[in-house]
Amino acid sequence: MMNTKRLIFPSLMVFFTLSILPLTVQAVSIIDNFSDSQQVMDLGSPGITASTTFLSDTSSELTGIRRTLSAEAGVGAVNFVVIQVIGSGSILGITNSLGSAGTASILWDNFGTVDFNQFANALKLDVVKLDDKMITVEMIVNGTSNSAFNIDGVGEYLFDFSSFSDASLFDQVSSLEMKLTGPSAWDGQFKLSAVAAPVPLPPSIFLMSLALIGFAVVRRNTIV
Repeated sequence: MMNTKRLIFPSLMVFFTLSILPLTVQAVSIIDNFSDSQQVMDLGSPGITASTTFLSDTSSELTGIRRTLSAEAGVGAVNFVVIQVIGSGSILGITNSLGSAGTASILWDNFGTVDFNQFANALKLDVVKLDDKMITVEMIVNGTSNSAFNIDGVGEYLFDFSSFSDASLFDQVSSLEMKLTGPSAWDGQFKLSAVAAPVPLPPSIFLMSLALIGFAVVRRNTIV
């Protein structure tokens, strides 16, 4: 006959192990994999220089999506900002001249209205390359709801939906814009996606797990 008392400890260990693991990261939704090449250059003239293109079916999971690059270098004969989508490397690259602090904007729209909450809870920016300067990255949903970070190095940065000024708009997204600004002569390379990031385990469940495993240890010592 099976001794059910001896199953208590391993069973609780399984419960404890499962309860402290983070939730599995779901599949990434492709907003723009930057496989469609595009370039815009502002040469220090007044105003903004822009370029618009429709992405191919393999570049995004958002049907009919349109990408607009806008560059503003500021007035000056030696000022320039170049925004380049390097299709062969699937990279968004931004280059500023020595005299330009420059602003770069990437706008995605024309994909109808999409509920981002169905497949994600954060926007993930991969900073592939960045010179020794701090830049500000601002994400804007539907032209109104925004979230911004100061970034000073390579790595992954999560813009959680809850950090936006109006998180409720993520169930009806019709446009997404990314603005990057920084000091003179800043350069960088980036990737962007929407992800379902792990949700931290509530402290109450973690403490309950500790209590149960402690009970299991005492119980096992008693019945051995």
